[in-house]
Formats: sequence, structure tokens, C-alpha cells
Amino acid sequence: MPLYNATCRYVAFDMSTYLGVGRYCLALYPNVLELWSSRSSPPIKLHSLLVTAKGKFLSFFQLPRAVDDGEVRKFIAITDAKESFAWRADFSTVLESEASPGILQVKLASCAPFPSGDDLHFISAVDPMGWHATINSDSIDVYTREVLITVSGCGRLQTWTANLPRQSNTLTWLNISTVPTNIVNPRLAHGTSERKVAMGNTYIFFTDQYQWTTRGMN
Repeated sequence: MPLYNATCRYVAFDMSTYLGVGRYCLALYPNVLELWSSRSSPPIKLHSLLVTAKGKFLSFFQLPRAVDDGEVRKFIAITDAKESFAWRADFSTVLESEASPGILQVKLASCAPFPSGDDLHFISAVDPMGWHATINSDSIDVYTREVLITVSGCGRLQTWTANLPRQSNTLTWLNISTVPTNIVNPRLAHGTSERKVAMGNTYIFFTDQYQWTTRGMN
């Protein structure tokens, strides 16, 4: 199987502040998740994990790091059947022995329903600009960094945060804001970590584009 193809969704991520950016990549296919190392050319597949999902994957992204996460990285995927999957990968052993990356594994942490009551016409991970800062608490009450936006067919925009504590296998979703945009069947949406979302109904030159702030709206 090639590393990337039409069915693949992938996340190239910052494994460690010590080892640099983009050294590792997760590739998500309809039935398997693969962890790759790009420290050499060609890249090396380190681990694969079977995935059983009823729906088609719509979004795949990395969660912001919490202070006590250490070198654990967390990843989330959403399907059109409103399934949410969460995986963990612990890279602390790489810091101990960078020459032995073969011991790295990805583990399924949670598989649970995605709690939106709307149809998932459009779904997109929030642009992680500014995510070098870590979260200071595992509490969902203060864990309010938006990580995902969903839009229904009638144009109802919702933003979400997610929490997966290191010592728990429970993935918790919290709807932060809801905005009735009245854009029917939007074709593009882009959210930023500054709580701003741009939406439109055509790809060409971003015509008919609108922008909202989701700060303090619910």
C-alpha cells in the first residue's frame, strides 16, 4: 500500500521539541492506521493498527498537548456515521533511545459517538496556529481550545473542544459555540485557534465568503 492515496488522511506532527518537527507521520486509511518515520528516505513504517469504522472518515487531527502529557501525542478522527476515534502514541522511549524507533506503537484510547445532533454536512479541524502553547489542565471546564468545526446542511456552525486525559480512556466532547449562518450547503469552512471561522459556498476565488467570530457565542 502506498503511503498516500485517495483514501488516506494523514497527520505529520511535532513528535518532540527535542527531535524536531515532521519526523513522524500517521496515515489513516478506511481500515488501518499506520505510524511512519520520515527520518530516512524512503520513510519507514513502524506500526500499524486495524480500524473498524461504520462510516467514512471525514476529519483526522492531533489534539493540543496538555502539560502532563509528556511525550504522549493524541489523535482524533470523526466519521460521517458520527463515530469519534481517539488514539495515543507515546514517544518517551524515542528520547531515551532515538536509534530504536521500532518500539513505537499507536494504541486505541477511545471509540465513542460524536454528540452533534445536526447532520455533518461539513467538518474540519481547526487550524492549529498557536498550538505550541500547552494546556494547563485536564479539566473540561477550562479545556476550551477549539479543535473542530462542524456545519449542517442548513448552515448551522458549531465549534467543539475535546478532552482525553492521559490516565483515562474517556473522550469528552464539549460544544463551545453555535452560530446560525444561514449558508445552505456550504462548500468550504476554515476555523482558526483565534476563534474565527470563514465559510463560503464555492471554491472558486473564495466568492460569497463570510467570517464569524465564535468567541462567547452559544
